[in-house]
Amino acid sequence: MTMPTNLRSRRLRISCVLIGWLFFVSIADAQQAPRKSLPLGTTQGIGTSKLAGKPTEVLGGRLTVRLPDGARVEARPFDIMSAPESEEHETRVMFDAGQERLVLLAHECFALAGDDLFEDVSKWVAQWKGKYEIERVAVANGRIKAVAVIPRNDPDHTRSDDATFVEGVFVQSTDRTIQSLDVYVNAVAEKDLKGCKAVASQILLSVAPGKRTLNLAAGERRLYVYSKDREISVTVPKNTVATKQVGPDFLVHRLIVLGPLAADSDSILIYAGFAPNYEPGAKKGDGMLLGKRVEWHGFPKGDGVQTLCDLSIPGNDDLKLHIIIHASTDIRLQVLKQSVESLKVVDSKNLQPR
Repeated sequence: MTMPTNLRSRRLRISCVLIGWLFFVSIADAQQAPRKSLPLGTTQGIGTSKLAGKPTEVLGGRLTVRLPDGARVEARPFDIMSAPESEEHETRVMFDAGQERLVLLAHECFALAGDDLFEDVSKWVAQWKGKYEIERVAVANGRIKAVAVIPRNDPDHTRSDDATFVEGVFVQSTDRTIQSLDVYVNAVAEKDLKGCKAVASQILLSVAPGKRTLNLAAGERRLYVYSKDREISVTVPKNTVATKQVGPDFLVHRLIVLGPLAADSDSILIYAGFAPNYEPGAKKGDGMLLGKRVEWHGFPKGDGVQTLCDLSIPGNDDLKLHIIIHASTDIRLQVLKQSVESLKVVDSKNLQPR
């Protein structure tokens, strides 16, 4: 069962290709009463599964959630020349009962909640293709807020070509950041959709804060670049999150500026490797990077700016930095360019990648 390539709750620009969706939906009354966990189903399979006592960490420890015994964390398949999705962005948990399969997808939304999470979610889900009820829900852990997204029309296949969307929740953590958790099942499990809904409800209502928190303060971030004693230092604005994706012979660091749930993300992508996919478009200006003069270029197609620079560190003289900036305004673009131009090679604080 394949899953949608991206189910983050806001459009996140992570490369020169813009990934996004246009969806349409009707929103339920805002004054829904908190729902209680539903009873388990009565047939054999996922619908009769019991949740394990020990919770499972998702999103690199940002949240925990209880799942049936036997559930396993397994990243989505990826091309041999690419890389698995960073656990800081996505966690996929799978549970099989015979031929039945349930999949939990957890995503860091890279967004900050406004005054009312319900309103934030309603505005975002209004762009989805299907029709959904939006409900405030009381999860087991009172430190976080949650809003459920429930299909009005069963079975719901609008969010995946070959899987059934059962239910999802958006979670507001104590730092006001938003995460999403969605439950899908395959066609065999869909035959007992009532039982699957009951289990999905119990899973989602078990969500709780994890041990890992995000560093949202303005200031320095350290980025690993294949060296035991050197790192890259970069200075970022407030509410910027640094994440890392590890490929077979490259690294991708992302510096993502958090904003509202349904807004575009301002971001910096830093590829460190030996074979960057650099195709410059029109020249957009000059700059300085690591003490060297560089040129900023657009892309042959699409928006954003990019540049390429050699990175010389002990033991890796052939590394290239391919840097891409996406910004919503010219002012924001200049702020992120200043961050990029603050890059410098420094002595390492951590000898191993985190």
